[in-house]
Amino acid sequence: MKIGLSELILIFVVALFVIGPDKLPEFAGKLGKALAKFKEASSEVTADIKKNVTDPLEEAQKPLKEAIQPLKEIENEVNGNIREVKQSLNNIGKTNTSSTGKAVKADVKDAEEKDAEAVGNTEKAEAEESLEAAASEAETVDDKKDAKEVEEA
Repeated sequence: MKIGLSELILIFVVALFVIGPDKLPEFAGKLGKALAKFKEASSEVTADIKKNVTDPLEEAQKPLKEAIQPLKEIENEVNGNIREVKQSLNNIGKTNTSSTGKAVKADVKDAEEKDAEAVGNTEKAEAEESLEAAASEAETVDDKKDAKEVEEA
């Protein structure tokens, strides 16, 4: 509750009529001393309450807060997992055409590469067989020439 200037003037005028102008300064001094003692006593009580009540409660709360911290971490982790599951459930049945189309294109490209590789391997095998056949024919011709030369000699 705040007292403004007009309220103070009103209180002063009433006190002036009730107490009188002779005793007003004496009562004002006594009132000032009483307010100072009240302020001092209230600050002492506040300090005592803080020392005897608030500080011990804070010290008692520290281990509890430390014990609760892992539980809060677990709660956050569980809530994160729940959000992921909800999102997965919400996405069931929904198709992303752009990603599906890309996946199909990638599968087709892989299949084409495998086919090309298989055709290339087949052609390579056929070419190797042809080379082997030509080499064996060349050996046969060389053997026949050698045999003829031995007969002529």
